[in-house]
Amino acid sequence: MVLQMMTPLELIDLAQVSKRTRNLVKFGAKEYKMKLCTDGTIWIRSGRKNFTVRIHKEVKKSPKRWYRCFNDEQVAVYKSNDGLDTFWQDTDHGVKQLAKYLRTVFDCTFYELSISLNEEQFQPFTQYFLNLQKSISELYIGYDSLPNQHLVEFLDSMDVTEKLTLYTHFREDFIYEFKKVPKLTHVGRYFNRDNLMSSSWTNLYVEASCILTNQDLDFFVQKWKSGGFPDLKFAIISSFRINTLTRIDGHIPPIRNRRKTTSDFKRLVTYAVDVNDGVEVVRIDGVKATLSVLIEHPCSTFVLYVRK
Repeated sequence: MVLQMMTPLELIDLAQVSKRTRNLVKFGAKEYKMKLCTDGTIWIRSGRKNFTVRIHKEVKKSPKRWYRCFNDEQVAVYKSNDGLDTFWQDTDHGVKQLAKYLRTVFDCTFYELSISLNEEQFQPFTQYFLNLQKSISELYIGYDSLPNQHLVEFLDSMDVTEKLTLYTHFREDFIYEFKKVPKLTHVGRYFNRDNLMSSSWTNLYVEASCILTNQDLDFFVQKWKSGGFPDLKFAIISSFRINTLTRIDGHIPPIRNRRKTTSDFKRLVTYAVDVNDGVEVVRIDGVKATLSVLIEHPCSTFVLYVRK
């Protein structure tokens, strides 16, 4: 009971005393969730409260700092109001050491991982993380460009259950079929038609595409109508290349329901979508969906909302 009233910082201090107290923390503290960012930040969450552990480059000693031992390695630390600052000669090494240590102390896996690494750093880090755990609720990958092989190997090995965000600049020959599709897949501007058509999506959000055209979106609708994407609940695709000249499922954008008498707003990702404001499309098995296209400058939005 006492352990459950302690803050994460107090529990980390207690775990430093001995292996016995570390085991007390592991089995007696309340449940925590942790998020790891490769920029050098680890969040420890309990309810609505966040406690932050930051990893910095080693600086000169200060009387406000003292030393703590993480996995038999002593580093300088400094307490702040919202967490703990740690100082390492090698920050990449510090991220890995602290991630491993905190998983042990709080006896929990990471629920979210955010990766922003160049191609030299990406593979060593992802191999390290896969040795820690092979499943995660939310995964974010963002960088200008990553080698196809490294990205595919990691996506094949990591089971993402809730949300996958890919903001990396896909190379032109990158085509990937997801073996396990998370509940929400959020991809960035370099997502092309081959990738759009390759996987059986559940909820898909393509943000600010500079590639997808009316013809690509028409292919997507036709595949859904013929029985493809059987688990799809919605697809939202914003694109700079949607125009008012080329038809999507026989309709010239904007595609709206001018005769609707009632609205039915649904919260889809960051959008409040009126799922009555569109045209009805029907799949081969009779399942109905609402198709709408909103023309805006500079980026227009396509929505396919399946009514089940």
